[in-house]
Amino acid sequence: MAERSYIEQIKVVGEDLVESVRLGLLPRSQLNSAKRNRERIKAALVQFLRKEGFLKIARPALRDVVPAVIAWLTASPAEIALINLEDLWLETKPQNVPGTSSERPNWRRKSKMSLEQIIERKILTNSKRISESRTR
Repeated sequence: MAERSYIEQIKVVGEDLVESVRLGLLPRSQLNSAKRNRERIKAALVQFLRKEGFLKIARPALRDVVPAVIAWLTASPAEIALINLEDLWLETKPQNVPGTSSERPNWRRKSKMSLEQIIERKILTNSKRISESRTR
């Protein structure tokens, strides 16, 4: 099966919007509109990253877009670039859902990977290069 492009993955990813409806944070009547808006935002991100030279793949997958965003962040003049560790393995479940407290346990979900798994799978392989690129 051919890998879906990042834009095609938009229809798969978006569980957070469905969760927002379930929690009463987003009216069900606005779900389709929110999904379409998400599609536009992601398409704009891909277009921006291409224009800026950080993404050169014709049909990028999510695993291509995240490193491009990180490269853009690290190339910025910002003093600090903060990257969520879970973004490096493309986690889809959020640690926090703004607007919730008792409805959902925020900041308490265990990481999908243990420290040993992160090291074993070399999730942090590029962290040294990212850090070195930030050194002034």
